[in-house]
Amino acid sequence: MSGEGKLVCVTGASGYIASWLVKLLLERGYTVTLSLTSAFLYLDDFDFLSSMSPSFTSGFSSFTDDPKIKHLHELDGAKERLHLLKANLLEEGSFDSAVDGCEGVFHTASPVFVSTNDPQADFIDPAVKGTLNVLSSCIKVQSVKRVVVTASLASIAFNGKPLTPDVVVDETWFSDPAFCKESKYWYHLSKTLAEEAAWRFAKENGIDLITLHPGLVIGPLLQSSLNFSVEVILNLFNGAQSCPSPYRLVDVRDVAYAHIQALEVPTASGRYLLVGRVTQLSEILKVLRQHCPTFTLREKFKAVKYEPSFQVNNERAMSLGINFTPWDVSVQDTLESLKEKGFLKLVDVRDVAYAHIQALEVPTASGRYLLVGRVTQLSEVLKVLHQHCPTFTLPEKFKAVKYEPSFQVNNERAKSLGINFTPWDVSVQDTVESLKEKGFLKF
Repeated sequence: MSGEGKLVCVTGASGYIASWLVKLLLERGYTVTLSLTSAFLYLDDFDFLSSMSPSFTSGFSSFTDDPKIKHLHELDGAKERLHLLKANLLEEGSFDSAVDGCEGVFHTASPVFVSTNDPQADFIDPAVKGTLNVLSSCIKVQSVKRVVVTASLASIAFNGKPLTPDVVVDETWFSDPAFCKESKYWYHLSKTLAEEAAWRFAKENGIDLITLHPGLVIGPLLQSSLNFSVEVILNLFNGAQSCPSPYRLVDVRDVAYAHIQALEVPTASGRYLLVGRVTQLSEILKVLRQHCPTFTLREKFKAVKYEPSFQVNNERAMSLGINFTPWDVSVQDTLESLKEKGFLKLVDVRDVAYAHIQALEVPTASGRYLLVGRVTQLSEVLKVLHQHCPTFTLPEKFKAVKYEPSFQVNNERAKSLGINFTPWDVSVQDTVESLKEKGFLKF
């Protein structure tokens, strides 16, 4: 279905899912009103937005220099069909202007924190009150035909029932607020209470509501910042496990597409569970090793074995036309995006190995040592690949990539150990030669 001539609203502005949703909406011809929810933006965002008119602002002349939303105004069609306004999740009526004239409303905004000292203020109030404030604005206008809320697996699977290998989780499951509170699962509690409030309000006010429940969302980043779910993969690559196995994975592109299908498919209704695959830590580590031959498996991960897990029924999501991206492709694309955005830093494995020995043998060695030879831009790596491999064909998506200055890393302490870092371009060349030798690259 074409969105040409149709106006929709997306809350959550620069968020991971919202960014991809806006990209797909613009590609389909929609005009998008995008709310910047100041309730949980950084202070400098709030100060900046407070000086603006409350009415929505066309174009991006006022936002060009804000790095948190720079990626949005670079999207195709953004200059003509993307409008920005400020809103506050905790302020009643704050979304009135945003939803006015819209046929569909996507509510993606909800806070995610690793820890909190005040779960009511940090999680529950923004999630519950924010959802109700958006819905309250929707019933004030006749144009809104359907509201799609980004819920979570967190409001489905956490009720105290054992998640054994014979269990299949589906949309009939509901998380138990008492269990979440007792377990101090504050994010899960906020999403559960917000969903309960949304369905109650929708029933009382005749709103055509759909809730989508993604698991751990991974895939390419559009924004320049690192979000919680993608950081899980980055941490595994770096040898840390910030989220316990199993992983209920779903690609961000599938989640964004599901939002649009939920709006456009006339028969869509109720709840939709968005999990492409329940995946074990051992499987993800295997893909990391296959896709990154230089990836070093940490000692603590060497004993990790595959263990059967519960499954998720995604038949309802597939009935919306969602063909889930293979989970291993999502992991690989996540790694490629992390490299492109500069979150994976270059250092030669031989330097790292030598640093371990020096750390043992040098009597004065102590404390922490940062091992990064160079923070390198994608454009620089592509240039070396092209120089070293004349047959290397630059993919279309990389042709517009330009050099952008980046932060640097101080490696003086590492050098004090006697580490003379291998030039990064030599490391890239040697990596390519090794990949050829091992049969991973065919020329």
